[in-house]
Formats: sequence, C-alpha cells, structure tokens
Amino acid sequence: MTINTNKILNEVTAYMNPNTQHKYQQKRSFISGLTADFMNQLSEVRDIYNQEPDMFFSTIKMNDSFMLKIPKNQRATVIEDITLDFTKRLNNYLIKHPERVCNQQYKVRPFIGIENRDLMGFGTVEHSHSILMMNPFHRREHQINDNHLQYLALRIITESSPFQTRTDNHTVNLKRDCHSIQIDPLAVSEDVEKTLGYLLKTATLSDDENLFAVLNNNSMEKFYETKNAQRQSAYSEAA
Repeated sequence: MTINTNKILNEVTAYMNPNTQHKYQQKRSFISGLTADFMNQLSEVRDIYNQEPDMFFSTIKMNDSFMLKIPKNQRATVIEDITLDFTKRLNNYLIKHPERVCNQQYKVRPFIGIENRDLMGFGTVEHSHSILMMNPFHRREHQINDNHLQYLALRIITESSPFQTRTDNHTVNLKRDCHSIQIDPLAVSEDVEKTLGYLLKTATLSDDENLFAVLNNNSMEKFYETKNAQRQSAYSEAA
C-alpha cells in the first residue's frame, strides 16, 4: 500500500473552516511532522509483521454524563487510558498470552488521536480516533473479516469488568459509560489518506482549549518488548 502524504495534507485543508485557512498555512510543517510520525509507525509495524498490515479506523466516544463528571484538565488523559485499555482488551480477544515476546508480531497496534473539537472547530466532548494496524495473520488463520473487530468491540463493551484509569484513578464501566466504539475497515491507500486527514483535522487549531494530541503506541510497546526479551534471556541463561 502506497500512501501519498500530500493527499493527507490536502484532506486536512478540506476539513478546515475557511475562516481558519491562514492557520493551516502557518502550521503546514506541523501537519507534515504528524504525518511523518504516522509513516514512521507504519514502517515499524511493517517490519514487526514482516508484511503490510490490515488497517481499520476506530472511534471511541464516552457518554457525556460520564465525561462531564471528570475535571476538564483530566479528560484527555482519561480518554487516552480508555483507548489504550480497549486496545489491550482487543489483543486479549485475538491472542492467547499477548504480552509474550513471541506474540508481539500478532498484536494490534494503534495510531491514536485525541481531540475535543468537531469538523468546524467548535468544542465537543473529548474522544479518540485511531488507525488500528492488524497483522493479516488474523484474517488468514482466524478467518476474521471486516466486521469481526466491530463484533469484538461490542463484546468488550458488554463483557468488560470496571477498571481504573492509570491517571487519577477514575472508575470506568464501559457497559454503563461508553456511548459507542465504531470500527471500519480501510481497504485501500485512499481510505487511509482520507482517514488520517480526518484524524488530524483539528491539529492546527491554536486556541487554548484545543487539546489535540497524537499517541505513538509503538514507543511504549518497544519498552515492554525490551524488558520481556531481557527477562526471557535471563530465564534461558539460568536454564
């Protein structure tokens, strides 16, 4: 799959309010940097999978009643924790013992954007968009089709026990607190370009209330992979 980064820049422009076009022109290099970060993560995932990943677009929205109870300065980190927890639970459904070194190549890896603005730049409740990268192994060996991840998302919502966020220890009950988790396949490069443009649509808004952030989950995964590899090596030497 060949992705045209210029098309992504054009997509960001298309989503912006015409009254804010000058802000985009000032920050074109910023968008280029975020796009490069995605391309670097995609390159890393290709190396980990040793093939082109299947890609999906995920949106996680929590109920307003849940989000508005959380202090405003904590909401972004709460959405981050919920999104990372969802990815972890998704991997637990797909993989037996997903934290083992030998199974790292089978894990779903997300590129996550968190925002609190809509298409026109107006305020909305904090939520996340992710591009999920999945090893085609699951499609081939487990006969996972384009609708299966959506099915797993619904199971995670209804079957997950409550958990505490890593930041500020907020209790999350997905069955009660989650508005929706939507997952759609990205079949061709044009889908990825358009979707990444949508994910980055509010990145250039410079008002103080805009909390847009991108999370590269691979850097965190690499830390744990290194630790697991060191532990595995220690066990081997002891044996």
